[in-house]
Amino acid sequence: MTRQKKSYWTKLDNAALIFPVTINAWGSSFFRISAMLDDPVDHIQLQQALDRCISRFPYFHVKLRQGAFWMFLEDSDRRPLVDQDRYYPCLTIKTPKQRELLFRVLYLENRVSLEMSHVLTDGFGAVVFLKNILAEYLRLQGVSIEPDSEFDLFDLDQMPEEEETVDAFHRFYDHRAPKDKTLPIAYQMRIRNSPPGVDHIITGIVPTAAILEKTRKHQVSITEYLVSIILYALQSIQQEDPKENSPRPLRLNVPANLRKFYGIRTMKNFSLYTTPEIDPKLGEFTFEEVLEQVHHYMRKHNTEKYIKQQITRNVGGETNPFIRVIPFPIKQAFLRSMHAKYGEKQQSICLSNLGRIALPQSMLTHVTRFDFIPAGSMLTKTMLAVTGFNDSLYLSFGRVAEEPLLERRFFAFLQQQGIPCVLESNNTPTSSSRPGFLKRRGTS
Repeated sequence: MTRQKKSYWTKLDNAALIFPVTINAWGSSFFRISAMLDDPVDHIQLQQALDRCISRFPYFHVKLRQGAFWMFLEDSDRRPLVDQDRYYPCLTIKTPKQRELLFRVLYLENRVSLEMSHVLTDGFGAVVFLKNILAEYLRLQGVSIEPDSEFDLFDLDQMPEEEETVDAFHRFYDHRAPKDKTLPIAYQMRIRNSPPGVDHIITGIVPTAAILEKTRKHQVSITEYLVSIILYALQSIQQEDPKENSPRPLRLNVPANLRKFYGIRTMKNFSLYTTPEIDPKLGEFTFEEVLEQVHHYMRKHNTEKYIKQQITRNVGGETNPFIRVIPFPIKQAFLRSMHAKYGEKQQSICLSNLGRIALPQSMLTHVTRFDFIPAGSMLTKTMLAVTGFNDSLYLSFGRVAEEPLLERRFFAFLQQQGIPCVLESNNTPTSSSRPGFLKRRGTS
């Protein structure tokens, strides 16, 4: 069937509801996926690739609007334009009334970056979108690349599948499932924030084989190993915090892609969290004890049955008849209180692992690297985003605070374990609104 232009209107999915009302100067809803190419980017052809791709992804070509009871998305008539990458990553939008597009395509030298708002999608959806932009760009460069469902490369002449726009939270909501328990407030580092809009990025490049040697020895996953390092580092930070008289739990939020549990390929948000933790009131944990606790917790809770509890809690609030009829300006206060109760105050930091990004051989000869840059957070100060490509892991901390307190200990631990790690930084001076290039800082 030939693709035809259709008008588009949709409610925000359940995960997206909170983002428009919690955006601030230190924390946007945007995250970044970047790809490095073997040659400098031709911005004219990149624009042509975006023009062709966006009509295949109409659910991303939208603006955010406020209705009487909820915010919603509708078609935008604004042409998405590629732009030079000149500012700090993941800048916030000012207000939904500006009707800004909720994604950006940026270029700088050999790098193409896609910044997406979580109002639209999660990391899975962003990676699929970027893959298709890159594939079309390389076709314009003369590379033969066929549509391939194995690599999520779409036929750009076809209409979107109905499944791509499903709000999977509502589809798999089961009101009979027990709600997930409310967690106590977690410990968060006390570090002075940088000026608004400043996002410090430190990326560690690790050979996948080196870290797999450690994970196989302990019989854990890469995510479990990285979570354990962060908890172990946070334990020492908390012990040195003079204001932490009654130590609170150390807890990570680790997003899980729910598509694997439910066999659906929606392009809307469909991720929820597991929350491994240690309780310092039980005493000081060795790294091996942390690793064991994280391993068993994640194997138990990263399952469809436990995930269902979170879906029930989140969607249950949205479907409450009383809440549904409250006018949106009043409802904003309720959403903010829900975010405070179930959101960032319950986490010390977020670790998001996209896993390995796969490309067909025709693209592998032209794409050399992928990076995942998280959105900033005024409360947790720093977040870790991980992706794998070819034979390397890319571990990117995004920090809106002045001091790399956690990053130093994290990478020092890797060094102590004999894991080689090349460090890079955007070396962002806080007095400027322009970022530096990613600069290599040496080997850890």
